Amino acid sequence: MHHDELIEIIDCNTWLDRLRGLAGRSLELKTQALWLRPCRSIHTFTLANPISVAFVSSDYRVLKIHPIVQRFSIRWHWQAESVFEAAPISDLEIQRYQRKLEMSLQQHLSKSR
Repeated sequence: MHHDELIEIIDCNTWLDRLRGLAGRSLELKTQALWLRPCRSIHTFTLANPISVAFVSSDYRVLKIHPIVQRFSIRWHWQAESVFEAAPISDLEIQRYQRKLEMSLQQHLSKSR
């Protein structure tokens, strides 16, 4: 996978950032994702559009991807340590998106160290 195919990860690791989530934000379609941590659940009550959601374990494995989460929804995963919110994806894109997200996360973590 080429570097230009990676997802830009935007950290949301304060309580206020996590509470706000994607509300009022404009993300580049499929090239950015908000990383909410620590976080096990999300809601879309304040969002105008559907999103995709990826739940991630403490060892940074993607546990579950919800490709399209509509407004006024709640999603959670009991094993999740963090959550990614991004633009919606199709069911056909789930595996490719998971690989992109995991590679992007590895690169993001290596830059942070």
